[in-house]
Amino acid sequence: MPKAYFPKEIAKIVDGHNILVGGPWNETFEHQFSEPDNNIPSVVRWLEGLHAEPYQATKRVHSVDMTDNDRLKLSQCLASLIVRNPTMRNSIILSVQGFHQRGGIVDYQVPGHLISANMRDLYSTFVRSIDRSGRFAILVAGEGEFIFGDGFLHNFPITWMPEPMNPVCLVPLSPKVSILFQRPSSMWAEPRAVALTLSRDEVAFCNDTVQVYSKDWLYFRTEMPEITHFRDAKHMQWGMPSSWGPRPHTTPLFERLKDEVLAHHPYGDD
Repeated sequence: MPKAYFPKEIAKIVDGHNILVGGPWNETFEHQFSEPDNNIPSVVRWLEGLHAEPYQATKRVHSVDMTDNDRLKLSQCLASLIVRNPTMRNSIILSVQGFHQRGGIVDYQVPGHLISANMRDLYSTFVRSIDRSGRFAILVAGEGEFIFGDGFLHNFPITWMPEPMNPVCLVPLSPKVSILFQRPSSMWAEPRAVALTLSRDEVAFCNDTVQVYSKDWLYFRTEMPEITHFRDAKHMQWGMPSSWGPRPHTTPLFERLKDEVLAHHPYGDD
């Protein structure tokens, strides 16, 4: 059954950003997230205040003015959420356990300080990667509401080097706004950002995506989502078969949405 919680009662990980190994070697990187945490409320207000046309099936993507400062703040917010998302911690745990299993050590319990040490340098790398280039799509829920969870779609790696070659993420920021960021190998440099209003079915797809990537928690405001993929208590991911193997983090609908966003450019129709 759904239950109402105060924010301070949920999503707590003790010493999640502290590397506690003893004595003078202890350190913390909690301070890295002070700026994005302080900026998220104003960023969300800015995004929700942008004009978005009512849903229409065609030619619904329009350009959004984005200053360098706007881009940096949004990049910081996305990077901070990606780094602190439990899917990142889960990937680190699986990677470390796999390393030990190859050495014959099974059921290795990864200590918290080792997870934190692997997370420490990710934020600054991800901010640079998002801020440098790529396109933001501000997805507005025309009908329905977006949900949040302890997982969402992204392909950012668990190491600070290399940066993702073609980064992509789909991050809900409020019940009315989600952000799709992508930087493919080839794209129009402008516009930096676009906005479009999603149909109820597209909002439901975004919410299904959150369920696929989440493990323990789903959060909603007023509209409880239909439970579709949130059943196995595992962080999963979308995937699509191809001739060279599974393509991670994609579905036919998601590919169409990404293509629609990238097709928009300031030079009119071809």
